[in-house]
Amino acid sequence: MALYSAGQRVEGRYLQIKTLAEAQAVSEVLPLPNRLPTVLVHVRSPESWDVARTLSKKLLGLARTLTLNFATSQAIAAAHSGAAVPFGGLTLVWPALAANPMVIGAAEIRDLGRDEILRSLTRRLGSIAALSHGRDKIWATVKQADSEAHMRELLLQAETARDRSDHRGEIDALKRQVAVLQASNAELVEIGEDAMQSLDSISAQLTARDADLEKALLEAKTWRESYEGVVTNNTGTILVDPWTQIPTLTPRHNPEETFTAITDAAMDHIVFTDRAHKSWQDIDYPEPDDMTVKLVRLAQAAVALYSGTEQNMPKLDAWFKNEHNLTVALTDQTISKWNGKQMRWLNSFEFDGRTGLDATPHVKVKDAVKLNECGRIHFALEQEKYRLVVQHVGIKTYK
Repeated sequence: MALYSAGQRVEGRYLQIKTLAEAQAVSEVLPLPNRLPTVLVHVRSPESWDVARTLSKKLLGLARTLTLNFATSQAIAAAHSGAAVPFGGLTLVWPALAANPMVIGAAEIRDLGRDEILRSLTRRLGSIAALSHGRDKIWATVKQADSEAHMRELLLQAETARDRSDHRGEIDALKRQVAVLQASNAELVEIGEDAMQSLDSISAQLTARDADLEKALLEAKTWRESYEGVVTNNTGTILVDPWTQIPTLTPRHNPEETFTAITDAAMDHIVFTDRAHKSWQDIDYPEPDDMTVKLVRLAQAAVALYSGTEQNMPKLDAWFKNEHNLTVALTDQTISKWNGKQMRWLNSFEFDGRTGLDATPHVKVKDAVKLNECGRIHFALEQEKYRLVVQHVGIKTYK
């Protein structure tokens, strides 16, 4: 049996908006009044993906979650400035774009985490849902109790950290208090503007909230000026070049942050398998900067190859070299001569429901050097989905 809310089918999963055509379709739907509130998430980090997965499941029936890459987020922002998503952050957009959006930046996603963000969005969505059906005293009572309990919990965390001389822990707890107070303050402002009639009551609540907020902000600012490493959040719409925001790979570390940022910048025209993650995480490659540069060039080549902008490509390996300064071999006699299952992980693997992918094509990151320095990026060309599928990022695995 299907469940519907506000005329929309309720599903516990996010929708991925990968193409400009899909972004245009979203832009056409956002002004409609008969839709659920929509959470737009620019997914370019493990934390933002974690938030998107959590919100899609936990906000079931309250909001629809959409994941965007850099290009689709920019396209939606160009169509509706009120739906602009900060780089690596999220925006909660109301039906018909009738009220100010709720914006959370990349720094908040990183610092607060999925549970805190879920709590904040649930509070806001619940308030508006209650008001759409009249003032709900039960909801208001539960919400107030939850908010007060949460503030007591954060206050205890700050006091415990202060007793232990854990300055960073205290700063984190204070920042979370500020976030809770800001969300509560914004919520009361929005309710007061859009639905509430008792202005005197709201004014009193806002005054009390403002006093608490000012005190928490002042204390947090003092600690921030005393200790390094506190990151301030910028949720403005400053145009960012996603290719300049890609973290450098670190040997023997999970490459997910780098791979996710590359996929985002390339509009999903390049993706990485679990095997690609493991191949990097298991080695001490001596030149991670160079490997990162070559991956970025390969991703930029994928965009040109599959976005329809490249008109003249007589020979693919020569095109890689001339246009993107990559030495690419599309075939390899050593790989092709292997029989049985020994190289099947490379020349006949499965990914995302597609079988028989062949990652014999590879970038020669370094050649004519010692084996532990001989870098390789193996990838399959998946024409049907307009993308490259990277299966190996590491050293040469055969002689």
